[in-house]
Amino acid sequence: MVKINLGSASRLIPGFINLDIEPNPGAIKWDIRNGVPFEDVEFINISQCFEHLNLFEARALLKECYNVLNINGIIKISVPDMDILIEYMKNGKMDYFANIQPDFFSKGLKSQMIKLGIMGIGNMSNDSTREHFTGHQLLLNFDALKELLEESGFRDIKRVNFNPFYDHVVCSEHSVFVEATK
Repeated sequence: MVKINLGSASRLIPGFINLDIEPNPGAIKWDIRNGVPFEDVEFINISQCFEHLNLFEARALLKECYNVLNINGIIKISVPDMDILIEYMKNGKMDYFANIQPDFFSKGLKSQMIKLGIMGIGNMSNDSTREHFTGHQLLLNFDALKELLEESGFRDIKRVNFNPFYDHVVCSEHSVFVEATK
């Protein structure tokens, strides 16, 4: 039974084939925009990676995931939940996230909207350029994920709780966690 973790970064899941665009010890270097290089997959995990794709890449990836999953195979996706982040912004509480943002987030920036923008579509890495943007490209919530999953053929789409085995801990309080079945 094949289980894969797409966009693993350095967070490797034991018992899974871990893939990431960057070279990470223990992970296969692979750009998920090129598809999923496995068949007969039982479970696909995508934690804090899906939002880095543009809409067309995201749709293509979900169709590819659907095609490589076994019947009744599961996909689990976690992304920053814009519903949560917008509530923090509207209540003037974006500084709650200062510990997981670059230093400039809390030094000199006052605008809650700019801080929301940094978290929503900002860049978090030094190698990002206009030609090679590594930040978030999709703003998502449960309804948006559900729509994308449904159009790819998935069913039984539901919210699930944060699970430290699959999900990045740093995003546990401001993300949506979704599972769907082929």
